[in-house]
Order: sequence, then structure tokens, then C-alpha cells
Amino acid sequence: MPVNKDYYMLAGSSGQSTGYTINQSIRFYEAETSHMARTPGGSDGNRRTWTFSVWAKFTGESTNGYHNIFVAREDANDFFEMAKEVSHTGNNRLAINNQVGGSNSFYFVTTRQFRDPSAWYHIVFVADTTNAITSQRFRLFINGERETDFDTETIPSQNYDTHVNRTVEHEIGAYNSGSGYSMDGYFAEINFVEGYAYGPEYFGEFDENGIWIPKKYTEAYGTKGFYITGSNASALGEDFSGNDNDFATSGLATSDQFLDSPTNNFFIMNNLSNRTYRLFDGNLNVDIGSNVTTHHILGSTMGIHPSATGKYYFEIQWTNTNDSGNVDIVGFADLSNGGNFIGNALNSVGAGYGIGYKVGTGNVYAGNGWTTNSFTFAGPVSQNYYGFAYDASTGRLYIYQNGSALNSGDHVATFDKRSTIGPGLSIYNSNKRYNFFNGAQTSLSNDNFNYSPPAGYGPINSLRLGDDYG
Repeated sequence: MPVNKDYYMLAGSSGQSTGYTINQSIRFYEAETSHMARTPGGSDGNRRTWTFSVWAKFTGESTNGYHNIFVAREDANDFFEMAKEVSHTGNNRLAINNQVGGSNSFYFVTTRQFRDPSAWYHIVFVADTTNAITSQRFRLFINGERETDFDTETIPSQNYDTHVNRTVEHEIGAYNSGSGYSMDGYFAEINFVEGYAYGPEYFGEFDENGIWIPKKYTEAYGTKGFYITGSNASALGEDFSGNDNDFATSGLATSDQFLDSPTNNFFIMNNLSNRTYRLFDGNLNVDIGSNVTTHHILGSTMGIHPSATGKYYFEIQWTNTNDSGNVDIVGFADLSNGGNFIGNALNSVGAGYGIGYKVGTGNVYAGNGWTTNSFTFAGPVSQNYYGFAYDASTGRLYIYQNGSALNSGDHVATFDKRSTIGPGLSIYNSNKRYNFFNGAQTSLSNDNFNYSPPAGYGPINSLRLGDDYG
């Protein structure tokens, strides 16, 4: 998939849109069994013809091996399930199946893997078992293109009745009322259409650069259809189709409404950069789980290119008790140095271009291209919020503690902008939890941060980066 603009971001939907805007998403977190559930009332609906469309940004790792997207379930032997496989060893394929009596009546598993935590994927699944053409009864589209390569492909007979639109529990983001196989990541623009087999062109379009972007769905939903946007933070499962087919939520709160969306993609931490880390809450909270014997570095999914001239801000908090022996390092990681994320500092043993401050002592570790500015402090204090403000026009870095500027308001270091840099973290031998704040969480009242950024500074996201690079 092509990526427009000149900044660091992995392949997938670029987030650059000149048309329809999606203003928010809903964050799901597996450990909280976040999910939505609804059992359709009345008699069964159209079980043969329907369309499901969602934009998804997958994060973290699933302890159960699946990130569930859409489920219609009667019991453990009778259900429809759409999920993304997840494992440390590979897979990460989309799997779609319908079981009756414990046997698969249809089953699709893609050959392609979906591993990119920076990407917004648009998934459209079309069911039309009334179609006389076998290959047209079930169709899967990713970012506007039909998926045709499957490791497993079992197609049902004509006029087969799926579990979808039965009067059984339908779930978004989990399987079996959230007791397992929960989603970890973000969903946006969830459309379900009963009685119509619509392709992706009803929900998206290619822009002039060949990037698949969202388009407003304007057709009918059918009686059991729904449209979930997450625009009501106090009722994230509210249906805006006009049908009032609202979903009850569990494990979701107002703090799970995010501005991160397919039309404005925000940075999160990149679980592909180092698999030692454990990532939580949409790849914004991290720890290492157990002690390690060398520095393990974690970088973000997008960063600030040398040609940038804007002003960028993010926050870090660490939540454990203060420990002068803590040699973890927080700051900026070098995102251009290939896979070189493991070293004894954020600057990757002098070979990279990151900069970081040791949590226990405040000592600075500056990579190539950085010049420090006589800044010393005792190190980040537990529970406090540290704002990193980077002026890309001058290469100057400023640090704020709970909204107050350190170093008497002067910059702490200057970068010669020889590399793309982004939020980063290095953990050595501690089991500490670190929280990143990317400016997308709408429940935070200070411009979506814990403390307001300095004037002119803002989040690292695709719209601000795109405007910066022209």
C-alpha cells in the first residue's frame, strides 16, 4: 500500500484524507475484556445477505491468540466469528468462520498477515449466500481490494443461513460476553447493513494518490442494521443508523474515546520494534514483564522527519515508586536506524540518534547529532507527568514537569535533525510501568493531555505531520 507524505509510518492506511472525516475511534483493551453486546429482538432477520464494515487499528498481543472483531454466538458450538489471529510467532491473519454443532460450515483464513500497529485497516465482509455463483457468496475486502488468497477456504451451499441476524447475542470486540478472545486496539466507523450485499465502494474510495480513504455510507441499513461511531463518549455503543439498535458496553469508559482515526492517525508505541515489551491500553502503556540484562528500546509508530519545521509534544509518566537505582531511560528514539532498537541507551550505543534521560538519576544519554545544554535534574519522579516539547524548526528540545518548564524554561538539548525521531523508552532491569500520552484521549481536558502543551505545540499525528511537510 503506498504511503504519501515524507514521514515515518509503516504501510497501511496513511490517514491523509481530503474528503470524509472520521473524528474519533473507540479503544478496546483485552485485559479489561472491553466489548459491546446486543441481542436483536423479535424474529430472526436476514441471515443470508448482509454486510459488515469497520476500520480497525490492531495493537498489542492477545493472551488468547485472537482479536475478535464481530461475533454472533449462541453457544460454544454454534456461532459466527470474525477475528484476527495473534501470536508472537507469526499468523496475524484474518479468520472468519461459522460453526454449527461444533463443525465449520464455512471457514476463511487469509494467507496475508496484518501485523502493522500503525495502520488503519478497512475491513469489509460481504455475505450473500443467495448468489448462484459460489465465489460471490462470501467476499472479503481489505483497504478497498478483494482478498483472494486464503490458507483455508470453505464455502457453504447456496441459501445457507448464517448465525448473524439470529436472535442471539452479537458482540463487537470480544467472544462469549467478553470472557475471552477480546480485541486489543481501536475500532472506528462500524457499519452493519442487513439485507444488502454492498462492496467497499459504499464505505470508502481511492484518493488521487491511490490511498484508500473513508467515505460516508448513505444507503439503507435494514431493520437490524447499525452504525456505531463512538461520538458519544458516555454511550460508546450508541447506534446512529436511525434504528436505535444500541449496544451495551462493558470494560469501556469515556476515557476510551480517542481522536485517533483513519483520517488523523496518531502515534502509538510500536510492538514490532521490540517484542520483549508488553503493551497495554492501545499500545500507550508498556512494561517489560520480567528483568532483562541489556537495554531494550521501544520506538513509536511514527515520528518527526529531518525536514519538519513544526512543534511537537507528548507526555510520559512512570507509575512505580521512585528508585535511584532505576536505569531505565525515557525520551526520543531514533526511528531511521533500521531495526537497531536494542543497545545500552536510546542512542543505541552511540550508533543512533536518540536522546534519553535516566529515570533514577536524570543522567542524559545523547546520541549522534545531539548537543546538550547544561541541563541536570534528579530524574523523573514517579506519578509525575513529563512533557517533551520538540521544536523541529530549531531542533531544540524542552522538558516540562507537571506543566512547569525545567531548566528555567531553556531548552535541554539541540538536535541537528539528521534522522527521524519519535517517542521512545529503554528498559534495562526493572519491571516498571510507563504511560505515554499522545494527545488523542478526549477525556483529558488540557488539549487532550494531562497538562496543556506550550503555545504552538501539538501532537504527533498524520494531519499535523502532513501539513508540516507540505
